[in-house]
Order: sequence, then structure tokens, then C-alpha cells
Amino acid sequence: MMTALVLLATLTATPAFLPKVRPYDAQSYKLEVRLEENGTFKNRLTAKLKALKPLKEIELDSYDLPIELALVDGAAATPSPRYDPLQKTGILYIKLPKPIAAGKETTIEIVYSGKASTSEEGFFVRPADDGKSLPSYFTNFEPMYAQRFFPCNDQPADKATFEIFAVVDERYTVLSNGRKELDEKFAEGGRNLRRVRWVQNKPHSPYLTALAIGEFEPVVASADIPSTIWVRPGTKDRAFAAVDAMKPLYNFMVGATGTRYPWEKLDLVAVPHFGTSGMENTSLIFQRESKVVLDHRNDQPQRPVISNLLAHEMAHQWFGNSVTCEWWNDAWLNEGFATYLGGAAHDDYADNDEHEVSRARTIVDDYFREENGPHSHALLPAAPLSAEQLFDATTYIKGAAVLRMLELWVGSAQFKSVLKAYLEKYAYSTATSADFFKLAGEVTKSEKEIKAFKESWLTKKGYPVIFTETSFSGNRLTVKIRQQPARSDEKGPFVFKLPIVVHRASEPSFAKEQLIVVDKPEVTVSFDVMAAPEWIDWNKGYGALVKVNPSSVSEEQWALAARHDPDPTWRLVATWALLGELGNSEMKQETKPTTAAMGAILDVLNKDPSSYVRIAVLDRLLKTRFKQLPSELSPAIYGLAKRPTDLNDDAIGTILVRRYAMKLLGKTDSAEGHQWLIDELSKKEIDINYLEGFAGGVAQLGTSAAVATLRTAVLTQKGRGYVFYRRTAESLGDVPSGEVVGLLREVLKDDDNELSQGLAFKINNNPMLKSTNEFAGWVRDAVLDEGGLSLSARMEFLSLLDDVKNDWAKEVLVTISDKSKSGPIKAAAKKTLDGNFPLQGGKKK
Repeated sequence: MMTALVLLATLTATPAFLPKVRPYDAQSYKLEVRLEENGTFKNRLTAKLKALKPLKEIELDSYDLPIELALVDGAAATPSPRYDPLQKTGILYIKLPKPIAAGKETTIEIVYSGKASTSEEGFFVRPADDGKSLPSYFTNFEPMYAQRFFPCNDQPADKATFEIFAVVDERYTVLSNGRKELDEKFAEGGRNLRRVRWVQNKPHSPYLTALAIGEFEPVVASADIPSTIWVRPGTKDRAFAAVDAMKPLYNFMVGATGTRYPWEKLDLVAVPHFGTSGMENTSLIFQRESKVVLDHRNDQPQRPVISNLLAHEMAHQWFGNSVTCEWWNDAWLNEGFATYLGGAAHDDYADNDEHEVSRARTIVDDYFREENGPHSHALLPAAPLSAEQLFDATTYIKGAAVLRMLELWVGSAQFKSVLKAYLEKYAYSTATSADFFKLAGEVTKSEKEIKAFKESWLTKKGYPVIFTETSFSGNRLTVKIRQQPARSDEKGPFVFKLPIVVHRASEPSFAKEQLIVVDKPEVTVSFDVMAAPEWIDWNKGYGALVKVNPSSVSEEQWALAARHDPDPTWRLVATWALLGELGNSEMKQETKPTTAAMGAILDVLNKDPSSYVRIAVLDRLLKTRFKQLPSELSPAIYGLAKRPTDLNDDAIGTILVRRYAMKLLGKTDSAEGHQWLIDELSKKEIDINYLEGFAGGVAQLGTSAAVATLRTAVLTQKGRGYVFYRRTAESLGDVPSGEVVGLLREVLKDDDNELSQGLAFKINNNPMLKSTNEFAGWVRDAVLDEGGLSLSARMEFLSLLDDVKNDWAKEVLVTISDKSKSGPIKAAAKKTLDGNFPLQGGKKK
């Protein structure tokens, strides 16, 4: 066995987050995998490379893979691996027996070994939950983890065809990209084995290569595509939500892109406790098991969660897999486009207003909050960031919003032509942001306008805040819109079209739409209307990525919009404005809404026809810093928790309204409601649809007795099964006190990343808990524990300190940036530290 471990300063001199442009083009990879019972593997890689210039040495990305043998065109070669443990990357240098001329192909053969990891980076193992079945094995290579399973040019820009040949225990099913060409059993050395061969004959990036080895049962989703869903034995009867969604989503995407599906199949694999949630591997999507099969057949709200994630990963088969970003600084070309197309497909499939309302919520709650914090960056970052840092709200949410604004700018028909041209021109290849916008200008014949739009949204950080003024005279309405950047470090106007709707409910009633071009710091337009308007929807459907300054609209107009506007997103924005400090997670003081505003808020909670608007208002109240909600809200919240009325015929939405109201009930002064929550959570048999609501409501009480009740409930529900345990334990993240941290540490001792992700989501919206010293200490320990959570989970926990600016957070960030052994974590901690605690006089504030 030939192996070497060399720590090189030169590796970190070229950081892992910069692309490596190598003088060859990978043509194909053939990977022969032999998996042993203990999770070790011995592989043979055969790579065909085409020299772009004369070569004396070849570099491949390879990390922690001991090399036994290297051959170049059949002749022995000298391998020299060099690893960078800080970045967990490496380079395998192969000195060639003789030089290779430009334009010539060469074949590299490498024999090496390794072992499946317990983290989700590279090739990893999932032990059987029951302790009896076989373990299962999966790959997770995004962004640059393929090098942890096979030496390759682990760069998204270098696409190649792939062949995987696996030898495993005969009881296993082996799944991979492309087409299966061999699947047979044989005996060897007293063992019953299986050999399987998969061929991916259309080129794709190494990070999209997938291998799943486990005991799976097939569920045919659609023979027309063709599509099979692979699940663990005994769970196929709960895969119907994914089966039902597959074909409608597929048909929508083919129609929306105007192109054919780019691959040979569309398979889906359920991965137990997959912390990543979903991974769009070419033609073989991996999703967390609970987002493929229902945890419980009666679980209603989980059904759209499954179809929504599936829509996103399916959209990647076009955007990200067929057309791939050339380098990770353009990650929005993958994630923003998939968020746009997947969201549109799921909106069509669900046929309700959940998508529109959720989009508004994620823009305000996730994107605006991130943009205003220490990790703000342009869609195309000016400075290099690690790929891990770029999988954020800016890339996903802003990226999708920019596409929607471009669609609004050029029109839906033209925009569809742009997408079609982009997918056809760069199919099975890579592209940059410049490529996309250049093509958009050519297709729409509006290069000048597209250029101004691109410069505004691609390279500037932030978004515009708009201030509105109106005047009415002689059936003529004059509208003035002034904009200013949300970030003081950005100058100049943003360029966008603002969709507004002018409303009047009294006679003569009307609703008049206008699309206003905003390309200057201030624009003024005039148009005819039948009479003086009563209110205006200043951003129909959240079509523009802007924040309307609440003070530029009167309370009376906000109230009218909250009660009567037909656009659910504007009713929501209006209600948020009426909440004021009550709905401000960064509240300065407990200032209640006026009596008039409270009346409109109560009307929305009790009468709004959209379940999802009510849910979003309840969710905003859950994030309040008020010690207790105003007593006027208590009867409405208790009523919603018991039995909502005046809702559209939407069973899932009604369940969710009740669930959110149950959680919020713990923040009210309703003694009767509190006792009801405690009594219900003390029962063993709790409906799966409401378990999270009862547990969350008790958590919101925040008392020692409530924490003790939760502890008992966690143990009780654990006896019913993992799903009941997980949903109860996740509610610990709702407790607004540091007293719960000890219990949080306990439940995460044996975590599998799925629970940690659920807790992180809860905690991120719990400012009271995040501001405690106990919480800061827990984040420090979890992030520095290299043998605990996966890198992505530890990065997520670190991000929970992004909006915490007390001394405890500062001390923890200093410790993490000094002591972490992970390059991405050190960089993220330092960026948060520098953003939240800037230098003054050479010392941290």
C-alpha cells in the first residue's frame, strides 16, 4: 500500500472556495466499488482525461483515500496525496511515466481504500433503526465531497460520463444514476454477493453522482416518465403523497421550460434521518425519509411538505444538473432557479394560496433578516465565499425573486423563451450569470434594459425600501415612489417594475392595476381612476423584492387592506404593519397596536378566508418579544386552537391554523387555555396532527413546570416511536428560557442530524432563548465537536448566533474562530464576529 499524508501551506494558499482550472478535460469515470460488511470499501477508479496542453503531471481532488496503485495508460505511476485537514480537501498528484501531448487522451487507473463515514459528507452509513436489518449506505457529494469517495476533478465545471460497478451483499439493492445494465447474484469465498452496473451516459458534474446501497422496496410512481420511488421495507404504503405528486409536477415543469426532461429516469430514494433534507443527484433524487413517506398515514400537513421538497429537487434536474453553475459563486443559477421553478410547479399542484403566502414569509423572515445581518452578500459575491456559506437565503430566496422580477419585466411569454433558450444552449454544460443575462437580452431584444436590471440585482447587496405618496385630483391619481437601499454601504437605485393595484370598495368600486418602472431614486406617474382610491396594494403578489416603509401608508389604509384586499400577500403585509412592535422580533419596547389596528388584526385572525394568512400572522406573534400577548387576543387564539371558523374548504390549512394557535396559546393570559394544553400533552395517545401544537404551546409557557411537563412528554412519546419523539423533542426549541438547554443537550447526544435540523429551525425564531448565556455555551460545544453533528448541521447551529449581539455571543464566536478545526466554520464565525462586533480603536466593542 502506497500512501502519504502531507500538510501543505500551499494548499491553503489556494483556498478550497476558489475553482481549480486544470489543463485537462475529464471525459469519463468508471468506479468499481467493493463494499465489505464493516463498511470498508476497496475501489478501482478508471478515469479518461483529455489533455488541453502538454502534461507531465496530473492533479485530482482526493481526500483521505489511501492509494495502493496508480497506472497511467497501463504503466506504473507515482501517486503523491496531500491533504488539508482544515478544509477537508486534498490533491492527488500523479507523476506521469511520460509526457502527454495536448489533445491526447490518457487513462488513469487508481486502486484505493476507505471507510464509510458517519457524517453526511462523502460516502456515509446509516445503521438500521431496529438493530436487526442491514445498515444502508449513501453518498452526498455536494458541494465538493466526491473527492472523499473517489479521486476526480471535483469541480462543477468539468462534466463527464459515469459508470458505477458495485459488488455488495446479495441482500442489498444498488441504485445509481442513469441506466442499470447488469444486476446478478453470484457466490465467492463462501459469501452470497450481488454485482450491479449503472451507466450515466450523459455528462454531469462529479457532485451529482449518487450511490445508494440498502434494503429497498420499489414503488412505481409513473411508468410514463419512468419513475420509481425506493423506500425501506414496510413503508411503501405511506409513499402515496410522493407518488401522487410526481407526474403532475413533471408535466408542469416540461411545459414551463418548453423542453424535454433531460435524463433517462426520475427516481427518488428515501434516506433515513437525512439531515440535508434533499439532494438532487442526477436522475436519482435523495430525500429525507420523512419527506418521502409519511411518518403516519393520518399525518395531513406533512403531505405538502413532501410534494414541495420533491418539486424543488425535480426542478434541479433542469437547473443545476443539466445546466450547472460554472463555479459556486454562481450557486443561485442552481438554487435560485430551482426555487423559482419548483415553487411555481408546487403552486400549480396545490392549487391554493399557500405558496404565495409562504414566499412572502420567507422573503421577510429569512431573506430580509439575513440581508440585514453579518452574512449579507451580493447574488454574485464580490469576495470569494466557501460553497457552504453560499447555500443561504440570498442564493435561494433572492435568486428566485430576481427571476420573478425579470419575468415581470419582460413578460411571461418572453421569460419562458429565455428559459428554453438557456436550457437548450447550455444543456449538459455549465454557465455563468453573465451567460444567462446576455442570452436574456438577446432573446428579448432588450439588452440595454436587461443590463441595467442585471447590474442592479446581481452585484449589489440588499434590496430597496420604498416610500410612497399619492394625490388625487380630477379623476387623476398621481403616485410618487421614492427608494433607498436597505444597506447604507450600497449606492444608486435598484431597477425593477412595481406591480400595484388601486382599490375602492365604495361606489363607484374598482380595482385598477398598474406596472410602474422604478429605475431612479424617485419616480412619479399619473393615471386615470374613477374616483378617489381607498387603499393601494403596493406590491401585488410580492412581485418586487422591496420593503414598503410602513409609515408611508396610513393606519386606516393598512386596516382596509388587511380586511378587504383580494391579494393574500398584501393582506398579510398589512396585518404585519398593524402589529407594529407586537410583531417585531427586535422590539424596542412593548407598544401595543391601537384599538383600531387591534380590531383589524382580530378580524384577520377570525375571518380571513385564507388559512395561510392566519397562520403567518400567528407565526409572527409567536416571535414577539412581548412577555405576554395583549389580553384582547386571548379569546381569539383560544378559539382558533379549539375550532377555527370562516375558513375555505382546506383541511390541511385548518389543521395548521389550530396547531399554530395551540403554540401561541402558551403566550396568552388564558389560564383555561394553559391548563388545556398541559392536560392534552400529558396524555399518551395524541393525534399526530396536533402533537407539535400541544408541545409547542406548553413550551411557550416557559416555566420550570412547563419544562418538566415537556421532559415527561418527550419520554412518553419516545415509547410510541421515533416520529412522536422527534416532534415532541423539537418543541424544546420553542422554550423562551435558558433553563431548557440542559434538556436540549440530552436529546442531541444520540442525534442523527434530522432532529438537530428541526431544533435549529425552531430556535432560530426564538430570540429569548438565543440571548441566554446557556444557549451560547451550547452552540460553542456543538460547533466545536468534530465527532458530533455533520458540518452542515454545525454550520446551521453557528448561524443561530447571526442576530445575537451580546457579550456571551461574542465570546463564543471568538472561541470558535480560534479553536475550530474546520475551515468553513472558522470563516463563518469570523465573518459573524466582524459583522456584529466591529473593531473600534483596535479592540472589539
